[in-house]
Amino acid sequence: MSEKFNRLLIRSTDYRSISDYWDRYSIAEKESLDAVKIVNKAIFEEAKDDYKLITEMALVLIYKIVDCNEKPSKKRLCGFYRDFYEEVNSYAVTHLKANRLDYYFAVTE
Repeated sequence: MSEKFNRLLIRSTDYRSISDYWDRYSIAEKESLDAVKIVNKAIFEEAKDDYKLITEMALVLIYKIVDCNEKPSKKRLCGFYRDFYEEVNSYAVTHLKANRLDYYFAVTE
C-alpha cells in the first residue's frame, strides 16, 4: 500500500487504500507506456469482480490523472489514465448494483 497515495487520500477524504494499485502503476510508469497498459489490464482483471477493488482502481486512476496533469512531461500518460478511468467508470456504472454502486459513487466523487 502506497504511503504517498494514502497521504493524498487523507488530505481529501477519510478513505484508506486497500490495494497496491498506486505503487504498481508508479513502477510501470518508470518502465514505459506499454508497461502501464499491461499493469492496467492486470489490475482490471483482478478488480472487476470485487466492488471495493474496482472502486479503488477508479480512485487511483483519478489521482493519477491529477498527478500527471501537474507534470507537462506526462501529458501522453495522462491521456492513457483518462481513457483507463473512462473504461473503469463505464464498467462500474454498468455492472455494480444498489449498495455497491452507491459505495462506488460515495468513494469516487
